[in-house]
Amino acid sequence: ILRADIRPQHITALVMEVAAALIIIDPLHTTLDPVGITLVLLSAATFALYAVLGKKQCAQYSGVAVTCFSCLAASAEMIVLMLISHIPAVADALQAAGLPMFAAMPFFSGYTTGNLLNVLYICVFVTAGGYACYFMGMEATSAMQGSLVFFFKPVLAPILAMLILGEEIPWNMWAGIGLMLVASVVSMIPTWETLLSVRPFIIDRILHRRH
Repeated sequence: ILRADIRPQHITALVMEVAAALIIIDPLHTTLDPVGITLVLLSAATFALYAVLGKKQCAQYSGVAVTCFSCLAASAEMIVLMLISHIPAVADALQAAGLPMFAAMPFFSGYTTGNLLNVLYICVFVTAGGYACYFMGMEATSAMQGSLVFFFKPVLAPILAMLILGEEIPWNMWAGIGLMLVASVVSMIPTWETLLSVRPFIIDRILHRRH
C-alpha cells in the first residue's frame, strides 16, 4: 500500500518474531480453539491495515491527530452498537447466541469513585497516549518498523507480570522473549545503517555552521 522498502533484515526479523510467538504459545502442548485462532488472525490483519493506513494519514496530518480521529470514530461506533444492543429483538438474539454481555449493554454502570482513576489511566494513558506515541514513532520511522517494534509488547507483559504480580515465566516464554528481542534488534539494522551513512554529512553541516 505504501510502497515501503522491504529489506532482508525486515523479513528475517518477521520470521524470527513469528517463531518466537509460536515458542511462547507452544501449540503442541496447548489446546487451540479454531474460532479463537480465526479471530486472532483477523485481529492481526485488521490491526496491520490500521497501522498502514494510519501511517499514510500521519504524513498528511500528524500522529496525534490520527489518534484523536481514531478514538472519536471508535467512540461513535461503540455508541451506535450499544444503542442497537438495546433493541429487544437484537438483545434476544444475542442472548440466544450465548453472548449475554453484548445484549442491552449499559452506558454508565460499573463506574465508581474507587475505579475512576483506573478507568482514566486505561483510557487516557494506555489507549490514547499509547497509540499517540505509536503513530508519532511511525512518523519518524515506517509502518513496517513500527509494527515490528510492536512485538515488544508480548516481551514486556510477562516481565511486568513477574515483577508486579509475582507470576512465574516458564522456559519457553523466556526463549520466546529472547528471540523477540534479537528480532527487534535485527529489524532496526536498516535504520542504523541509514543513520551511519548520513552521519558524516550531518557532522560536516554542523562544523560548517560553526565556522
